[in-house]
Amino acid sequence: MSPRRTKPGPGGSHLDGISSFLNVDLHIRSRASLEPLLKEWTHLARIPDAKLPQRARWVLVNLRGQPKNAEAAIRALVRLVENLSAAGRRAWRNARSRTFDIGIQAGTRPYSFEDVRLADETLQGVARVHGNILVTVYAPRDATPEGERAASTGRPTKR
Repeated sequence: MSPRRTKPGPGGSHLDGISSFLNVDLHIRSRASLEPLLKEWTHLARIPDAKLPQRARWVLVNLRGQPKNAEAAIRALVRLVENLSAAGRRAWRNARSRTFDIGIQAGTRPYSFEDVRLADETLQGVARVHGNILVTVYAPRDATPEGERAASTGRPTKR
């Protein structure tokens, strides 16, 4: 999952120090082409390594709009999988990994972040489609411009 968010999420701005849920990315990896999934999820799926659709072995799926929480996002993604055509189901079933990646932007507040809760039904849905769950936590960001941040860490700055 990549922290692409530039606008505030449900938990606040990415620069205000508040921990927040970002999104759920669905990563599908296969030894065979995932083109059937790309065809069915045209506006939701992309190929992260920029290969031609017929050579795609890794597909990343994001929901349109911002889901309010991980529970809603995962349930929506499971519904997409359960509604696949026969060709899409075959590509899904043949994938070597199907990862529902929950993204969390860490902040300095609150002390603990407990907003990601998944109900039994949601976990059963992921299991039913033979998926797994990963949680990715991104380090807190600060409002320091990139060049100053690089200088403060001892890395060379861009000029």
